[in-house]
Amino acid sequence: AVGYYSAATRLTETLDIIAGSLMVSLFPLLSRTYKEDRPAFEAIFRKAFRALLLVGLPLALGGSLVAGDLVVLFFGETYARSGVTLTILLWYTFFGFFSTLLVNLLIICGRQVMDAWISLGLVLANIGLNFFLIPPYSYNGAAVSTVLIEVFGTAAMFLYLAKQPAIRLGFPSREIWPALKINAVFLPVLLGFKYIFQ
Repeated sequence: AVGYYSAATRLTETLDIIAGSLMVSLFPLLSRTYKEDRPAFEAIFRKAFRALLLVGLPLALGGSLVAGDLVVLFFGETYARSGVTLTILLWYTFFGFFSTLLVNLLIICGRQVMDAWISLGLVLANIGLNFFLIPPYSYNGAAVSTVLIEVFGTAAMFLYLAKQPAIRLGFPSREIWPALKINAVFLPVLLGFKYIFQ
């Protein structure tokens, strides 16, 4: 079970570099504009959100379609059962992109203590979910727990940032439509290639 789970996580862990690299580049700019130019700060946040969405959604949706093939390609037929686990964990990666962005915003806005409390709550919730999900669902239960915790954490950080009068971070709804349009084209093409090469 540990081997099946590890095979999937090896493929998803490399994707974390994407959000990390973006935030390393944007952190100084976001820090400066938060103090000096709030409209620019919000504009950069929206652009970062859009960039992560444009990369993350195709990775999660497209990766879910070919997860089983990827596992077999990299680890062989022995680990074919990890395909389902990889499909689940790709959504952890998707929400993790935005979690990385929001954690950095908490730090920039001087809310490190809240970040610590949210992290502590997520750790405890993860232990509880694993307690209930791993016995019946094994490694896939652990994967589902990981995704749910990432969703809860992302939502908690965003709601906190949105409710703070000094921050007033609005939900970037306009940034969602371009990513949906791209995926409306990308996914049928991917399905076509998958069908041709099977």
